[in-house]
Amino acid sequence: MTSSVEWPLASDQSNIVRAGDIELDTSTRTVRTADKSARLTVVEFTVLELLLRRVGCVVSREELVRVALQRSFSPYERSIDMHVSNLRKKLGVPGRSSGYIKTVRGAGYVCAPKS
Repeated sequence: MTSSVEWPLASDQSNIVRAGDIELDTSTRTVRTADKSARLTVVEFTVLELLLRRVGCVVSREELVRVALQRSFSPYERSIDMHVSNLRKKLGVPGRSSGYIKTVRGAGYVCAPKS
C-alpha cells in the first residue's frame, strides 16, 4: 500500500522546525539539541525533518523509504532502520541513544522529543 502524502520541499515551509529541544534549520541543513549540534547525512536530515514535521504521529517505514531514500519499499528493507539508528546516536548522549525517536512496532517511527 502506498501513501498518497506528498512532502513539500523544505523551501515551501518555515526554515526552522522545532520540537522540544531539537531545532532543525532547513536553509543551512543544521540540527541542534539543547546541548550540542550534530552533523547529519542527507538521508538522516530528511528522516529527521519528516519526523519533526509530524511530531507525535507515526511515520511508516514505507513512507520514510519512499521519501528519504527515494525508492520503493520492500518488506525486507532494513537500511532505513540503520539510518534511524545512526540518527539516534548522533542526537543522543555519548554512550547512549537518543530518546527523541521511538519505534512503534509494526508501524514505523514517532518523534517524541524531550520537553
